[in-house]
Amino acid sequence: MPLPRSHAEIIGQQKDDIFTSMKKCIPATVTAVYPAKMTVDVQVAINTPHTDPIGQVFSEDAVSICDVPLGTMRGGKFFVWLPVAVGDSVLLLMSDVSTDTWRASPKTSTGPQPNGPFFVGKHTFDSCFAIPMFAPDAYVFSDPAGDPQKIIIGQDGGPEIKIGTGSIELRGASPAADYVALASKVDSAVATLTAAINTHTHVVAGVTSGPSSATATATTNGVSGTIPSAASTLVQCA
Repeated sequence: MPLPRSHAEIIGQQKDDIFTSMKKCIPATVTAVYPAKMTVDVQVAINTPHTDPIGQVFSEDAVSICDVPLGTMRGGKFFVWLPVAVGDSVLLLMSDVSTDTWRASPKTSTGPQPNGPFFVGKHTFDSCFAIPMFAPDAYVFSDPAGDPQKIIIGQDGGPEIKIGTGSIELRGASPAADYVALASKVDSAVATLTAAINTHTHVVAGVTSGPSSATATATTNGVSGTIPSAASTLVQCA
């Protein structure tokens, strides 16, 4: 026979049930990726705690969710795609109301129109989105600590683009970087070198130069003029 409960206990139990059934955001682990659909399958990463009628806490096993839309920065026909892989962490965001009919909206020139949801749940796992922005502390990246004032795009420890207030670096596997050559500056350097070669007269000892009958003396001539640098002052590449 169950023990009698006070009104406060009954209300507290109902409140706990509401809070544990309402989902807002929670981390999850990717178990499958579908690039053609831009969706992922995920395993929620934290078990859900519950309190039984006598106040003891127990955990409900974390659920798996299929076909979750993967958050991708996009606008117009432009987008930024991240190669999310199995084992990556994502943050699940649950919609206030079901997005089932919104996801099924036809493609039009004016975008999806407002419509009523088929499911009536609120803040439930059936309408969540996976945002690839978070991971446990053990998975922290190392490169941001070396250049915390720069925008870094790329693979941690691998090829990267680093953008600072006065420079852009394109880095490969090698840590060393050098400035890239610009086409206009290469053309200018080659033109200067060509002009210097075309106007150069090489003087050799014992050889009469030109119409004069005088014998030339031995001299050392270098290429006149200064060849301009072809390097960019902004972009480096490694």
